Amino acid sequence: MQEIGRCVLGICLAIVAAAHVAQAADPAPAAGVELTGWGEPAAADLAVLEELEGENLAEARKEKGTTLEIRGTKKDLDGDAIPELFFFVKHPMFCYEELGGCTILVVRRASLVDRWQEIGVLTAAEPSVVVSPARQGDFPALRPLGSQPYTWNGRQYEMQGGPAAAPAAETSKP
Repeated sequence: MQEIGRCVLGICLAIVAAAHVAQAADPAPAAGVELTGWGEPAAADLAVLEELEGENLAEARKEKGTTLEIRGTKKDLDGDAIPELFFFVKHPMFCYEELGGCTILVVRRASLVDRWQEIGVLTAAEPSVVVSPARQGDFPALRPLGSQPYTWNGRQYEMQGGPAAAPAAETSKP
């Protein structure tokens, strides 16, 4: 009977140790979840970007000797069942050597009848953003890999501990 007790104790200790090792090896819950699915934006998503940044994109397309690369993904950040759109725009007009990367635009609309609006202008070397479990109001902090986190200030994302992100631009059509 004593031998069975030791065996059970050994099994319990092994399970606890394995759980501890698994938890230590997977820092994702504490650090956040990386956005996936970056690729060619769907036509409807690209139309949103064109509505918001059409003049700048047209100018970038006309610039000789350069290439315009747009990659996108989406994720519902605030739980309203309307995913926010993320666009990584790689072109000299959208990339900033002093900030170490190119523009990632974060776009949302509050309801299906509202206009899309930019709520964040992040900078990243690659299309990569980690969504933090930490929240400010309705939105989580965002951290482009290799960059400072951006936190929600109630209206837009701004860089934490650094210069504010570019103001969100509301689109207005006559």
